[in-house]
Amino acid sequence: MACSVNFNKKSIIFITGASKGIGRTIAVELSRRLDQNSILILIARSVKGLDETKAQILMVDKSITVQTHALDLSNPDLNDYNKLFQNILASIDTSGIEFGFIFHNAGHIGTLKQTIDLTDLTTWREYYDLNLFSVALLNSVFIKQIRPVAPQLVIVNITSLCGRSPTLNLAMYGSGKAARELFFKVLAVEEPKIIVLNYSPGPVKTEMFESIIAEAQSEVLKKSFQEVKDTTVLSTEQTVSKLLDVLEKGDFKTDTYSEMSPLMFLLNLAWDCRYRLPLLITVGFMVLDVRMQLDINVQTRRIPRPRTQPRPLPEQPVNHEDDIREDDISDDSWTTTAEETVTDLEEY
Repeated sequence: MACSVNFNKKSIIFITGASKGIGRTIAVELSRRLDQNSILILIARSVKGLDETKAQILMVDKSITVQTHALDLSNPDLNDYNKLFQNILASIDTSGIEFGFIFHNAGHIGTLKQTIDLTDLTTWREYYDLNLFSVALLNSVFIKQIRPVAPQLVIVNITSLCGRSPTLNLAMYGSGKAARELFFKVLAVEEPKIIVLNYSPGPVKTEMFESIIAEAQSEVLKKSFQEVKDTTVLSTEQTVSKLLDVLEKGDFKTDTYSEMSPLMFLLNLAWDCRYRLPLLITVGFMVLDVRMQLDINVQTRRIPRPRTQPRPLPEQPVNHEDDIREDDISDDSWTTTAEETVTDLEEY
């Protein structure tokens, strides 16, 4: 099925974690592309943060309908979610809606310790309540209540490379991302008409990124994240722009990744080094050329040897007039082992 979406069509969009960071940027950047009759539903715990996000959206386009709903997703409740969606649908004009989106962005980094220290069961439950269980319930309500009013549903799960690759001190965070991602992969198989995208945004400068540098138990992890921050860290605008472009172009297979790392990290690093890179490449080729010349000399045994003594000649009658003068042989003469071999063959 085609995966591309059209933001110029009337849509209803739900964004969790919309009070700051990537969630806020998704909302603001979407407002630049959406049809003016579209509806944005912002969900987060912070009323103040939601109001700030709404204000930024209205500065871009005052004609878009924006609703904010303060909701603590760390306490998942199916009845609360059903009531929320019923109230929203009752308050808006649902006619002409063609797309229904939900961006599952809300989440928490969890405890940043090594695995043997992750022994607090309450902390584990609270983490999974927010990062997995609430997502599963909210997603179910979204599909059941929005499908009747929107012919095409689009589900975007903000995931992470940590859900696929083990990272020091990120066992709790990574396990939650891995479980969430597999959940949406199964959904994509069960619901082939729904567009599902697991999107990994790469290393983004957010409060979560800063908390790893400040709170991680591992000094190695802190150092590596600090190095990324100093070099290739992305802004929320950069990664969200990429996400929206991917959705519009449809250049992904539903239920799979579309991430910026490692290719985009390299591209960003190359851009940051665009003045130094040509010089480094030139130096690299010069070093390579010298090494190749040395290798050729060694392989052909081109070893300079000064000829200080004349080559022995076959016995002949003594003729002092034909004596070879040492002055005729220069101390600066050179030969190669290859030349010696040829001469020997000619003599015999």
